[in-house]
Amino acid sequence: MKVRLACPNCGTLLALLEIEGLRDDPPPVPIEVWRLTPIGKMNLSVRTETALENGGFKTAADLDAASDTQLLRVTNFGRKGLVEVREALAHMAKGEGL
Repeated sequence: MKVRLACPNCGTLLALLEIEGLRDDPPPVPIEVWRLTPIGKMNLSVRTETALENGGFKTAADLDAASDTQLLRVTNFGRKGLVEVREALAHMAKGEGL
């Protein structure tokens, strides 16, 4: 089975793997790939997405690296948005969010 890993932003091929003895089920999403996901593709509410973009956050990696305090300092971003972001990141890390 051949597996292609591409960047979700631009489609650039990141890796082409040939794996023997596996079913054709897709492999778990490597952490490096989900972290490239733009905020606009994370299925966040419009208010949360807009606040984060205005705060300078662009990708899931930016959000994952930010502390709760840093996120809560963003204008128009509060506790509900924080819970929404942390839940979205948890789902993406498990491979459920893409």
